[in-house]
Amino acid sequence: MNAASPPDFALDRRQDHKGEAFPDEPGHCTNPAHPGRRRRMSTTGQPQNLCVPRASRPSGGNPANEMKRNTLTLVLVLLLAPMAHAAPPLPPGVLSIEPRPAPPLKLADMDGNVTDLAGLRGEWVFVHFWASWCGPCRREMPTLQRMHRQLGEQGPRLLLVNTAEDEDAIFEFLSAVAPDLHTLMDSDGQTTELWGPRGLPATFLVDPAGRVRYQVLGGRAWDTAPYLDFLRRLGAGFP
Repeated sequence: MNAASPPDFALDRRQDHKGEAFPDEPGHCTNPAHPGRRRRMSTTGQPQNLCVPRASRPSGGNPANEMKRNTLTLVLVLLLAPMAHAAPPLPPGVLSIEPRPAPPLKLADMDGNVTDLAGLRGEWVFVHFWASWCGPCRREMPTLQRMHRQLGEQGPRLLLVNTAEDEDAIFEFLSAVAPDLHTLMDSDGQTTELWGPRGLPATFLVDPAGRVRYQVLGGRAWDTAPYLDFLRRLGAGFP
């Protein structure tokens, strides 16, 4: 598995102020359970996490203050515990969006076999729009081939949608760089228009209820660890 950083494909590579994913902004999270800090000192000058022999402990401690400290510690533990189990950050370029019903998608492949997205309820679906004349699409497609081989049945269902190209151009390209993959054909471009990608390539991740939950802008190194792990989580039912 290639864990190298995703190559420079294209499109806007910034990260907005909300922290939403844009390419090449490394995700990171801080574990609040172990912040770097000095040991707090008591009023006697002893560190509070230091065991002091009973004979040398200062007298006159206030039980009410001790109870307040214990209560505050318990509250902090309860508040921070869920954060330790938070979902990992999204891979670069993967945007979590407000769930919305997926547009219609019913297309045939080059053999005439028809796939209807509405019939795939109950599983995650990876809908990917592409064209062979698109430079980032050409560079990305081999990573989709490797992703498909590595995930097997562990990830979402893969639906490639070619936008407005003829069969000869599609077959020549896929047979050379991604022979294991099959694509649906949006010959008139109407389905692509319904989905409204900002450009090609574009990926939409549709949840088991038929709602678009994630959008991916531009080409990605889908065969690298951040993307494979993310797709495996979806396939296992952890959005």
